[in-house]
Amino acid sequence: VVIVSDDFMSSLSLGSNVTYRPGTRMVKFITVNTVYTVTRGGVLRAVASEDVAEDLYGSAWNTWIDDISDAFFGNYDFGDDVDDAEDYDPDEEEESVDSIDDNLS
Repeated sequence: VVIVSDDFMSSLSLGSNVTYRPGTRMVKFITVNTVYTVTRGGVLRAVASEDVAEDLYGSAWNTWIDDISDAFFGNYDFGDDVDDAEDYDPDEEEESVDSIDDNLS
């Protein structure tokens, strides 16, 4: 732990918000029932059905969903729906980024 001064902290500029790492979790917004997969660059893809979610994340698929505050809606873009398991590979998506910088670029 490094303790820094208030002046140092105030000299730093804020960066963009970090989105979920692709492939690691599914997400939904608190006021919307749609469940999304996450791809590189913060692109969300709606999961078409519970069957597709189960194909992707197993029988406990519903434990792989995190709620996101609606305040972060603007941090994401939206892509094509995931209509079947061939449309999305969680492992491949996760491997597509090695760092936060990869995901933000």
